[in-house]
Amino acid sequence: MIILDELYHAKQLLKDGLQTSYPKLKDIIIIAKYLAYIGEGKKDIYNKLYEICLETDKNFNLAINGWKIKKAINSTNLYRLRTPFPVTITKDEIEAIQYFPDYNYQKVLFVLLVYAKFLKYADTKISPSKRPRVIGEFFVNERFNNIVKVARVTITKQKRNDMLHKFYLEGYIDGTVYNSIVVKYVKEKGDIEIIVTDLENIVLHYQRYCGERVAGCECGQLFLKRSNRHKMCRNCWKERRKTIQKEYEKRKNTDV
Repeated sequence: MIILDELYHAKQLLKDGLQTSYPKLKDIIIIAKYLAYIGEGKKDIYNKLYEICLETDKNFNLAINGWKIKKAINSTNLYRLRTPFPVTITKDEIEAIQYFPDYNYQKVLFVLLVYAKFLKYADTKISPSKRPRVIGEFFVNERFNNIVKVARVTITKQKRNDMLHKFYLEGYIDGTVYNSIVVKYVKEKGDIEIIVTDLENIVLHYQRYCGERVAGCECGQLFLKRSNRHKMCRNCWKERRKTIQKEYEKRKNTDV
């Protein structure tokens, strides 16, 4: 899946470690780009990546898997870290989305639109492309089933295909020879209705706009409130639970 906010993702990887039993190339590349982003030199990046790979896999072997580190470092010569910026959605675009009465359709169209706009203006290539994209057109290179997941819509494969076909018949999307999705309901000129700032929880911006109980955590991320006691996002709650557990263990040891 395309990670829009690589800055946030890199910080999470460095904080929590790679959440796999072996170093994934995609994660290593993002960390390498982040280290280059903060000004680290190639040698320091190499050493840090090797350290992370060993922490993830005690049997990590440079002779066998060292190419991952080299490829990650080489990627810093070709691509910049993808950093977040606000994506604006206009009133006309919201009206186009709400042409479909099905709420699930609306959420998917909203996410698709945000992806298209972000990827249009977030070119991470250091050198200009030899084959620039067509001016005025908006593409999404993400798989449609991943877009549906980001929209937090749970449907069968058949219904997902029906949704995609419906969007095509209504003239909302088109296809390309590269299996990309061309988004055709972009209407950037007009009054701004929504500003998307949390790229980790894109659909929640739309759900809040539609009146659902969406709140902002102190860390800046949005979350869907399940009750009045629900006051922080999942990541902050996990950190809070760790702190509570540490305090409990400390008190228990003190009492003994």
